[in-house]
Amino acid sequence: QDSGTAGSLLLQHGSNLQRGMLHASPPTSSTCYDFFDGVASDEGDGVGGDLTNDPVLSDCKDACNGNSECKSFAFCPEYGGCWLKDRVLLGGEATAPKADCKTYYKKECDVLTPSFHPVDSGNGRACRGSS
Repeated sequence: QDSGTAGSLLLQHGSNLQRGMLHASPPTSSTCYDFFDGVASDEGDGVGGDLTNDPVLSDCKDACNGNSECKSFAFCPEYGGCWLKDRVLLGGEATAPKADCKTYYKKECDVLTPSFHPVDSGNGRACRGSS
């Protein structure tokens, strides 16, 4: 499993020069999801594999990931289940409120997000040419 990338660099901010590491971490899962605050008005057809035993959200994601026909699902804690669907959703579809249900849909994972971590405080350092 890829643990991300890292590289050493110098970062200049104003007259300060700071040495550090640049880290970029990959998404934690190969499948990413987004959701609607409600259910999609057109959810598509069921694909089987519904969970009705008070699953947690991660159980529903795992069930959808394990079913090649599943592209989205309705997660309804109040009703104690999630229902797997075949409809590909893009995020702009019409929705409707239904108890505490939310439609979750597969989406492309975000790109690596770099972050800078100083190796030392960098205090008292200056760039060439400064006094």
